Amino acid sequence: MYPLPWVSYVILLFFLVTCCIISTWIATILLKKPLRKNVIAFLLSLFAALAIIEGFMVATGFMATYLEERGLGRPLDPGYCSDRPRIRLPNSAVNFNTRAFSYSRTTNNHGFSDKNWEEKNKSIRVLALGDSFTEGDGTSVDSTWVSLAESRFLADGLDVEILNAGICGSDPFEELKKYRVELYKLNPDIIVIPVSTSDFVYDCYVRGGLDRYDTPGLKLSFAEMVYAFSRIGRLVYSNFGYNDLLMQTKDTAWIKKESMRHIADAVEAYALIDSIPVHIVLFPWDEEVISESYVYSLNISLANACEKYPSVYYHDLRECYSSTLKKEGLVSKNLWWTPIDGHHKPLGYVMMGDCIYENIKSDVLEEIAKHEFKTHDFTH
Repeated sequence: MYPLPWVSYVILLFFLVTCCIISTWIATILLKKPLRKNVIAFLLSLFAALAIIEGFMVATGFMATYLEERGLGRPLDPGYCSDRPRIRLPNSAVNFNTRAFSYSRTTNNHGFSDKNWEEKNKSIRVLALGDSFTEGDGTSVDSTWVSLAESRFLADGLDVEILNAGICGSDPFEELKKYRVELYKLNPDIIVIPVSTSDFVYDCYVRGGLDRYDTPGLKLSFAEMVYAFSRIGRLVYSNFGYNDLLMQTKDTAWIKKESMRHIADAVEAYALIDSIPVHIVLFPWDEEVISESYVYSLNISLANACEKYPSVYYHDLRECYSSTLKKEGLVSKNLWWTPIDGHHKPLGYVMMGDCIYENIKSDVLEEIAKHEFKTHDFTH
């Protein structure tokens, strides 16, 4: 998925050596002998110093990105812009490791972190799209919100199955692409896609919307390549106000405007899915629960966008999260969220599963009623 670390180091070393050779060659041609010797010595010392500093920063983990801390390599992933969406190999091992947790699982016959998917035999099939919060980064495969919500439906005696099609690092546009290319074959009756403000403030802002697929392939600027391969470059960028996504964080007005644009585009695109209700579920980060507000008030933008389309339903989990925390009497957010990256802990996924179940239950019951009516009408 990502370039291996040693590949990145080789690329950076090759770049430094190439620059050194070219600079030395230019100095040899343009400078006279006494000055040439001093300039060449200076250039060699400079490149050697840069290589040593770079190596020290890598060895100590200084200016490492979140992906590198998770052992995922460099932040370059062509899959985000590819005609073929990112899907893991079927029946392959998947490991989620951080300093806070470690979970392993095996993908199913379709390449997702779920039980094997067979021919449709339940009355209602719910397809769960999403990123790491759907796939279940930070818990075991049987404790994701998908598994927990499905268990509640089955406990109610409802003939419902929920398929976990989440992929870590995904975003709403990549999920839609994945559905159009592959997941439509599963013939779901309902689509549920949990989203957070980060999907629009960061992921879609950096990667773009559906237009990223107009000209497939990873499109990188020189600045992005420098940031991906050089810790020194990252240090320079950070001092100019850029974060690890090369976003100028001070430009809040532009970030909000772009986030709202991507929300409108995403909802409109999901509304075009034929004859299948889509439930967009907004879940809060820990600080959004505590502050009782979403970043840039994007919940309002998302609710307004969904209201335009009869086949798209909007759900906000913030009040459900708040009431759950108050009911349990547990004030420490670290019991529900992982401090290192904000993913849910197993207890947080229980809360997420319960809240999504409560929000979509009435619509699932409605779909079951429609299905039973069609079946009864067909048999008579």
